[in-house]
Amino acid sequence: MSTTEDNVREILAKTFPDKDLSSEDNLVTSGEIDSMSAIMLVGELEDEFGISISPLDMTPENFASATTIAALVDRLEQD
Repeated sequence: MSTTEDNVREILAKTFPDKDLSSEDNLVTSGEIDSMSAIMLVGELEDEFGISISPLDMTPENFASATTIAALVDRLEQD
């Protein structure tokens, strides 16, 4: 697991303390992350990593799991 993914998991746990986001189930299709919570999560990710997540990046595929979120963050940090 990458450092980015560890940080993403911490952000998920802090942002959604009442939800079990530890599994690799698809967070979007399972209903754990909906459009409103995704916006909240984007703000946390942007603050933590100093990135800007565009609406084009806000896809179910990019927010499916901590792993896919970390991959998005890594990609945006390189841009």
